[in-house]
Amino acid sequence: MSVKTIAVFLDATPAGAARLAYGVALAEAQQARLVGLLVLPPFEATDPAETLAIGRAAIDGLIRRQDEREEAAAAEARQAMEALCAKAGVPHECRVLRESVSLAEVRHHVLHADLIVVGAGRLNGLPEGGAADVFLMSTGIPFLLVPDGWRAEAPRRILLGWNASRAARRAVSDALPLLRAAELVTLLVVDAEKREFHGEEPGADLATFLGRHGVTAEVLRLGSDGAKVADVIADAAVALRADLIALGAYGRGRMTEVVFGGVTRSLIRSSPVPLLIAH
Repeated sequence: MSVKTIAVFLDATPAGAARLAYGVALAEAQQARLVGLLVLPPFEATDPAETLAIGRAAIDGLIRRQDEREEAAAAEARQAMEALCAKAGVPHECRVLRESVSLAEVRHHVLHADLIVVGAGRLNGLPEGGAADVFLMSTGIPFLLVPDGWRAEAPRRILLGWNASRAARRAVSDALPLLRAAELVTLLVVDAEKREFHGEEPGADLATFLGRHGVTAEVLRLGSDGAKVADVIADAAVALRADLIALGAYGRGRMTEVVFGGVTRSLIRSSPVPLLIAH
């Protein structure tokens, strides 16, 4: 599999600008098309008088000013995307969605992407009520969460978490195009003795598998020694100067709510580097 289409959620913040730049760098490295998705924010009165609009003329004027603000925001997003993509030679398009759009419609716009880039912080570019885990579970498309202000470079040193589970195996396949392009791939196994499916030499079989796909991976085995596994992974990423962590997201459906396991939740909240999660 190769990455041919990347969707990136935009917003009019410095974090959104950095996320766009990261998406452009990633699309350039993967020779992929970049689809920008700008979810327009809900109406916010810029003048106290706007909250007291009474009468048809006043309300029509309020609607007109809001339309003008939305058009300006959309034009600014398109111009920023055009400038970066033109410089990098990345084919692209920018889609503008109103804040009132349903999550089902947003899902439709990302359903045909190979990878989705969102922010890792509170301002992630997703619509109100949306969350990366919801879209991940409903689409099966891997998400790449970028910390605010992260540099605009495609990943070169990747830390791949491995625990011999179905979700981890899914992450291997989803991350494979990025792994092939990386300069260094470290296959991290934490507390191997706690799982019976690793084989005699934990991580060795997966390293061999990756080798057949053109990826040279170093195996690193660590024990948690009572620490949180998420902290072990994050600390290893920092020590190895990794610029991406890739791992499977572990969770279960509870009605319409998706509950991730502790490792995934912790890394989503506090990963020091971009995080690719797959399920």
